[in-house]
Amino acid sequence: MDKHRKRIHRRIAVLLTLTTFGITALVGRIGYIQIIAPHDMQGHDLVKSAIEQRREKFELDSGRGDILDRNGTSLTGSRLQGIVVLPMWQQNSDWQKINDLATILHTNSKDLVTALRAETQPFLLRLPDMSGHQRVVEVSQEEADKIMALNMTGIYAKEVKVRYDDQTLARHVLGFLGEDPNLVQSQWGGEYPLNEIVGKMGLEYQYQEELRGLGLSRTIAYYTDAAKHPLNGLGIRESGDTNHALSIQTTLDANI
Repeated sequence: MDKHRKRIHRRIAVLLTLTTFGITALVGRIGYIQIIAPHDMQGHDLVKSAIEQRREKFELDSGRGDILDRNGTSLTGSRLQGIVVLPMWQQNSDWQKINDLATILHTNSKDLVTALRAETQPFLLRLPDMSGHQRVVEVSQEEADKIMALNMTGIYAKEVKVRYDDQTLARHVLGFLGEDPNLVQSQWGGEYPLNEIVGKMGLEYQYQEELRGLGLSRTIAYYTDAAKHPLNGLGIRESGDTNHALSIQTTLDANI
Protein backbone atom coordinates (compact mmCIF):
# COMPACT_ATOMS: atom_id res chain seq x y z
CA MET A 1 0.00 0.00 0.00
CA ASP A 2 2.85 2.37 0.85
CA LYS A 3 4.53 1.59 -2.47
CA HIS A 4 1.30 2.35 -4.33
CA ARG A 5 0.91 5.67 -2.46
CA LYS A 6 4.52 6.59 -3.18
CA ARG A 7 4.02 5.79 -6.88
CA ILE A 8 0.97 8.11 -7.00
CA HIS A 9 2.86 10.88 -5.18
CA ARG A 10 5.76 10.49 -7.61
CA ARG A 11 3.44 10.80 -10.61
CA ILE A 12 1.76 13.86 -9.11
CA ALA A 13 5.15 15.44 -8.46
CA VAL A 14 6.25 14.80 -12.05
CA LEU A 15 2.96 16.20 -13.41
CA LEU A 16 3.22 19.33 -11.25
CA THR A 17 6.84 19.83 -12.30
CA LEU A 18 5.97 19.57 -16.00
CA THR A 19 2.99 21.91 -15.51
CA THR A 20 5.19 24.43 -13.71
CA PHE A 21 7.77 24.33 -16.49
CA GLY A 22 5.01 24.75 -19.09
CA ILE A 23 3.46 27.75 -17.33
CA THR A 24 6.89 29.30 -16.80
CA ALA A 25 7.74 28.89 -20.48
CA LEU A 26 4.38 30.36 -21.52
CA VAL A 27 4.73 33.36 -19.20
CA GLY A 28 8.29 33.87 -20.43
CA ARG A 29 7.15 33.79 -24.06
CA ILE A 30 4.34 36.27 -23.41
CA GLY A 31 6.76 38.52 -21.54
CA TYR A 32 9.19 38.39 -24.45
CA ILE A 33 6.47 39.32 -26.95
CA GLN A 34 5.00 42.06 -24.75
CA ILE A 35 8.17 43.66 -23.40
CA ILE A 36 11.28 42.72 -25.32
CA ALA A 37 10.13 42.32 -28.92
CA PRO A 38 6.82 44.16 -29.53
CA HIS A 39 8.30 45.90 -32.58
CA ASP A 40 10.12 42.93 -34.15
CA MET A 41 8.40 39.58 -33.89
CA GLN A 42 9.50 37.35 -36.77
CA GLY A 43 9.72 40.41 -38.97
CA HIS A 44 6.37 41.85 -37.87
CA ASP A 45 5.78 44.99 -35.79
CA LEU A 46 3.10 43.79 -33.36
CA VAL A 47 2.40 47.29 -32.04
CA LYS A 48 1.88 48.62 -35.54
CA SER A 49 -0.30 45.62 -36.43
CA ALA A 50 -2.45 46.09 -33.32
CA ILE A 51 -3.00 49.76 -34.17
CA GLU A 52 -3.75 48.90 -37.80
CA GLN A 53 -6.44 46.44 -36.70
CA ARG A 54 -8.25 49.29 -34.94
CA ARG A 55 -8.05 51.60 -37.96
CA GLU A 56 -10.91 51.96 -40.41
CA LYS A 57 -10.21 53.97 -43.54
CA PHE A 58 -11.59 55.21 -46.82
CA GLU A 59 -9.17 55.38 -49.73
CA LEU A 60 -9.27 58.75 -51.44
CA ASP A 61 -6.52 57.83 -53.90
CA SER A 62 -4.74 54.49 -54.18
CA GLY A 63 -1.54 56.28 -55.16
CA ARG A 64 -0.97 53.91 -58.09
CA GLY A 65 0.31 55.33 -61.32
CA ASP A 66 -2.08 55.63 -64.25
CA ILE A 67 -2.23 53.60 -67.43
CA LEU A 68 -2.53 56.14 -70.25
CA ASP A 69 -3.58 56.00 -73.87
CA ARG A 70 -1.30 57.29 -76.65
CA ASN A 71 -2.52 60.87 -76.10
CA GLY A 72 -1.93 60.83 -72.35
CA THR A 73 -5.59 60.28 -71.41
CA SER A 74 -5.93 58.13 -68.30
CA LEU A 75 -7.57 54.75 -68.81
CA THR A 76 -7.41 53.97 -65.09
CA GLY A 77 -9.21 56.50 -63.06
CA SER A 78 -11.28 59.60 -62.99
CA ARG A 79 -11.37 62.22 -60.26
CA LEU A 80 -14.60 63.43 -58.75
CA GLN A 81 -15.62 65.72 -55.92
CA GLY A 82 -17.77 63.45 -53.77
CA ILE A 83 -19.13 63.14 -50.25
CA VAL A 84 -17.19 60.74 -48.00
CA VAL A 85 -19.33 59.39 -45.15
CA LEU A 86 -17.80 57.87 -42.00
CA PRO A 87 -19.96 55.98 -39.45
CA MET A 88 -19.63 58.67 -36.79
CA TRP A 89 -21.86 60.96 -38.87
CA GLN A 90 -24.65 59.91 -36.48
CA GLN A 91 -22.95 61.94 -33.76
CA ASN A 92 -24.42 64.99 -35.50
CA SER A 93 -27.33 65.94 -33.25
CA ASP A 94 -28.10 69.17 -35.12
CA TRP A 95 -30.77 68.07 -37.58
CA GLN A 96 -30.88 71.57 -39.00
CA LYS A 97 -27.49 70.80 -40.53
CA ILE A 98 -28.91 67.62 -42.06
CA ASN A 99 -31.67 69.72 -43.62
CA ASP A 100 -29.08 72.25 -44.83
CA LEU A 101 -26.99 69.44 -46.36
CA ALA A 102 -30.08 68.07 -48.14
CA THR A 103 -30.74 71.53 -49.58
CA ILE A 104 -27.16 71.82 -50.88
CA LEU A 105 -27.44 68.38 -52.50
CA HIS A 106 -30.85 69.18 -54.04
CA THR A 107 -32.61 66.32 -52.28
CA ASN A 108 -34.94 65.85 -49.32
CA SER A 109 -33.91 65.03 -45.77
CA LYS A 110 -35.65 61.64 -45.79
CA ASP A 111 -33.74 60.36 -48.84
CA LEU A 112 -30.51 61.80 -47.47
CA VAL A 113 -30.83 60.11 -44.06
CA THR A 114 -31.76 56.81 -45.77
CA ALA A 115 -28.61 57.06 -47.90
CA LEU A 116 -26.44 57.96 -44.91
CA ARG A 117 -27.69 54.91 -43.03
CA ALA A 118 -27.13 52.58 -45.99
CA GLU A 119 -23.75 51.28 -44.81
CA THR A 120 -21.74 50.83 -41.62
CA GLN A 121 -18.34 51.17 -43.33
CA PRO A 122 -16.86 54.37 -44.83
CA PHE A 123 -18.39 55.03 -48.26
CA LEU A 124 -19.10 57.54 -51.00
CA LEU A 125 -22.57 58.98 -50.70
CA ARG A 126 -25.08 57.83 -53.32
CA LEU A 127 -28.52 59.31 -53.95
CA PRO A 128 -31.29 58.35 -56.38
CA ASP A 129 -31.27 60.23 -59.69
CA MET A 130 -34.33 61.26 -61.73
CA SER A 131 -34.86 57.66 -62.87
CA GLY A 132 -34.53 56.27 -59.35
CA HIS A 133 -31.07 54.72 -59.83
CA GLN A 134 -28.49 55.21 -57.08
CA ARG A 135 -25.66 57.43 -58.30
CA VAL A 136 -22.51 58.69 -56.60
CA VAL A 137 -23.10 62.29 -55.58
CA GLU A 138 -20.78 64.77 -57.30
CA VAL A 139 -20.63 68.38 -56.12
CA SER A 140 -19.12 71.59 -57.41
CA GLN A 141 -16.36 73.41 -55.56
CA GLU A 142 -18.90 75.96 -54.34
CA GLU A 143 -21.14 73.20 -52.97
CA ALA A 144 -18.11 71.47 -51.42
CA ASP A 145 -17.18 74.67 -49.60
CA LYS A 146 -20.74 75.01 -48.25
CA ILE A 147 -20.72 71.39 -47.04
CA MET A 148 -17.38 71.79 -45.25
CA ALA A 149 -18.67 75.04 -43.69
CA LEU A 150 -21.42 73.02 -42.00
CA ASN A 151 -18.64 71.33 -39.97
CA MET A 152 -20.46 68.00 -39.73
CA THR A 153 -18.61 65.15 -38.03
CA GLY A 154 -18.12 62.22 -40.41
CA ILE A 155 -19.39 63.97 -43.56
CA TYR A 156 -16.72 65.48 -45.82
CA ALA A 157 -16.57 66.83 -49.35
CA LYS A 158 -13.39 65.30 -50.78
CA GLU A 159 -11.74 64.78 -54.14
CA VAL A 160 -11.70 61.04 -54.77
CA LYS A 161 -9.92 59.12 -57.51
CA VAL A 162 -11.97 56.18 -58.74
CA ARG A 163 -9.67 53.76 -60.54
CA TYR A 164 -12.33 51.71 -62.31
CA ASP A 165 -15.98 52.38 -63.04
CA ASP A 166 -18.63 51.29 -65.52
CA GLN A 167 -17.12 53.50 -68.23
CA THR A 168 -13.60 52.05 -68.06
CA LEU A 169 -12.22 51.00 -71.47
CA ALA A 170 -10.06 48.01 -72.49
CA ARG A 171 -10.38 46.13 -69.21
CA HIS A 172 -9.04 42.97 -70.88
CA VAL A 173 -5.77 44.84 -71.53
CA LEU A 174 -5.61 46.82 -68.29
CA GLY A 175 -6.34 43.80 -66.09
CA PHE A 176 -7.61 44.21 -62.55
CA LEU A 177 -6.56 44.63 -58.91
CA GLY A 178 -7.23 42.52 -55.84
CA GLU A 179 -5.88 40.98 -52.65
CA ASP A 180 -3.78 37.84 -53.18
CA PRO A 181 -1.37 36.95 -50.34
CA ASN A 182 -0.06 33.91 -52.23
CA LEU A 183 0.78 36.03 -55.28
CA VAL A 184 2.50 38.67 -53.13
CA GLN A 185 4.56 35.97 -51.44
CA SER A 186 5.49 34.04 -54.57
CA GLN A 187 5.90 36.86 -57.09
CA TRP A 188 7.32 39.67 -54.97
CA GLY A 189 8.90 37.73 -52.13
CA GLY A 190 6.50 39.05 -49.52
CA GLU A 191 8.07 42.52 -49.70
CA TYR A 192 4.58 44.03 -49.65
CA PRO A 193 1.98 43.63 -46.88
CA LEU A 194 0.16 40.38 -47.66
CA ASN A 195 -3.23 42.13 -47.70
CA GLU A 196 -2.13 44.83 -50.15
CA ILE A 197 -4.17 45.35 -53.32
CA VAL A 198 -1.97 44.34 -56.27
CA GLY A 199 -2.24 43.87 -60.02
CA LYS A 200 -3.50 40.36 -60.77
CA MET A 201 -3.76 40.38 -64.56
CA GLY A 202 -2.96 42.49 -67.62
CA LEU A 203 -0.87 45.65 -67.46
CA GLU A 204 -1.74 46.11 -63.78
CA TYR A 205 0.12 42.85 -63.09
CA GLN A 206 2.90 43.25 -65.69
CA TYR A 207 3.91 46.68 -64.37
CA GLN A 208 2.95 46.17 -60.72
CA GLU A 209 6.18 47.52 -59.26
CA GLU A 210 6.29 50.63 -61.48
CA LEU A 211 2.62 51.45 -60.90
CA ARG A 212 2.85 50.71 -57.17
CA GLY A 213 5.63 53.17 -56.40
CA LEU A 214 6.18 53.24 -52.64
CA GLY A 215 2.79 51.71 -51.94
CA LEU A 216 1.47 54.84 -50.23
CA SER A 217 -2.16 55.83 -50.58
CA ARG A 218 -4.14 58.91 -49.58
CA THR A 219 -6.75 57.94 -47.01
CA ILE A 220 -9.11 59.39 -44.46
CA ALA A 221 -9.17 57.21 -41.35
CA TYR A 222 -10.48 56.84 -37.82
CA TYR A 223 -10.00 54.32 -34.99
CA THR A 224 -12.44 51.85 -33.45
CA ASP A 225 -12.81 49.72 -30.33
CA ALA A 226 -13.11 45.92 -30.32
CA ALA A 227 -16.78 46.17 -31.29
CA LYS A 228 -15.91 48.39 -34.29
CA HIS A 229 -17.45 51.45 -32.65
CA PRO A 230 -15.65 54.73 -33.49
CA LEU A 231 -13.39 55.97 -30.69
CA ASN A 232 -13.96 59.58 -29.75
CA GLY A 233 -10.98 61.80 -29.06
CA LEU A 234 -8.55 60.26 -31.57
CA GLY A 235 -9.90 62.41 -34.40
CA ILE A 236 -10.18 61.93 -38.14
CA ARG A 237 -6.78 61.62 -39.79
CA GLU A 238 -6.04 62.20 -43.44
CA SER A 239 -2.80 60.92 -44.93
CA GLY A 240 -1.20 62.62 -47.89
CA ASP A 241 2.23 61.12 -48.47
CA THR A 242 3.75 61.38 -51.96
CA ASN A 243 3.86 57.92 -53.54
CA HIS A 244 6.29 58.57 -56.45
CA ALA A 245 4.56 56.00 -58.67
CA LEU A 246 5.17 55.83 -62.42
CA SER A 247 2.52 55.90 -65.13
CA ILE A 248 2.49 53.63 -68.17
CA GLN A 249 1.70 55.04 -71.63
CA THR A 250 0.25 52.61 -74.18
CA THR A 251 -0.42 52.77 -77.93
CA LEU A 252 -4.19 52.52 -77.33
CA ASP A 253 -6.42 55.40 -78.42
CA ALA A 254 -9.34 56.06 -76.07
CA ASN A 255 -11.27 57.92 -78.78
CA ILE A 256 -11.11 54.96 -81.14
